[in-house]
Amino acid sequence: MAIEDLAAFIPPPPEPVDSEGDWPAAERELGFVIPTDFKQFIGLYGSGEFAGSLYVANPLTPSGRQWIRRWSDVLAGLRHVCEEAAGLTQEGLGLLPWGGDSNGHRYCWLADGPPDGWEVVQIFHGYEEEIETVPGPVTSFLVRFMSNEYPKMLGGIPFTARDRTFKPRSR
Repeated sequence: MAIEDLAAFIPPPPEPVDSEGDWPAAERELGFVIPTDFKQFIGLYGSGEFAGSLYVANPLTPSGRQWIRRWSDVLAGLRHVCEEAAGLTQEGLGLLPWGGDSNGHRYCWLADGPPDGWEVVQIFHGYEEEIETVPGPVTSFLVRFMSNEYPKMLGGIPFTARDRTFKPRSR
């Protein structure tokens, strides 16, 4: 699956918000290379959220970078527990947040190896719960997630066809 699969499953907005910007500058500020599919996602969808509850941080915006840095700091305090549970090797960058939901869960890249091969990790809102790691890239994850393939991540409340929407929103 790729960005085309996501666009066919959940149409992008006709006028995305904050979909263009300086990727090299954003990567320099954040200190890591952002996976290609995520850049494609932002280029097509821009800033916003899925189903009114799954927020995707946009690294091209100051607020998106601030959100990523803030949650990176939170996760740094939990690094040993979270990364050990997720199976991160010593060489990996760590857990790099890219989104969150209205239930307090955080979605991250398991930054281990080349960026385009990073898996997706869900950190449950209680942090003491088990870490859920699934295959990436983010665009493929979003199709599987919104197709209800990860019932544990959904907390038992499946998405319906009506929920398969993306609402542009500047933050």
